Amino acid sequence: MGRVECSATDYSPFGAPLPGRTYTVANQTLIREASNDTFHTSTSGWLADGSNTTLQSNYHILDATISGRTTDGEGMMKFFKTLPGVTYRIRFTLNSRGWPMLFVRDSLSNDTLLSSKVILTPGYHEYSFIAAGITTQIRFQEIIVTNNHLLLNNFILEEVGEKDGYRFGFNGQERDDEVAG
Repeated sequence: MGRVECSATDYSPFGAPLPGRTYTVANQTLIREASNDTFHTSTSGWLADGSNTTLQSNYHILDATISGRTTDGEGMMKFFKTLPGVTYRIRFTLNSRGWPMLFVRDSLSNDTLLSSKVILTPGYHEYSFIAAGITTQIRFQEIIVTNNHLLLNNFILEEVGEKDGYRFGFNGQERDDEVAG
């Protein structure tokens, strides 16, 4: 993730720069793509999660075929390298006829659940989490329906980070977090 310096200048309605109205903001965090899985020719490192699940790549879609039912759920998972304390966003399209769940865990300490969501509607979704360790596990599981398919498309993991250096508010005045309530 790179840091950049950004600058902006206020202009009059006639297009002339206003004196003393140029602002420079240092240390802006850029969003960096950590992983982009399109499943073009492979499973892109995703693993079957459970003994009744098989994975295959079909036309840019990762198909987790679940043939049976277990009490722990079945599905797919992948491990990602992360930086502790950094905010990440995942974007994906998931289709299923059942009750899929998303689990995000710190993989070095399996009981540290960073996020879990029931995905009630098929389609595009976004979720954010803060990494706890250097490896994070992302898992999609079907928790109710048997003999089903979880279809994952266009999975993207991005480092979002913080914008540490942003000093100016809405009207160009310098921010003062002690006054803001």
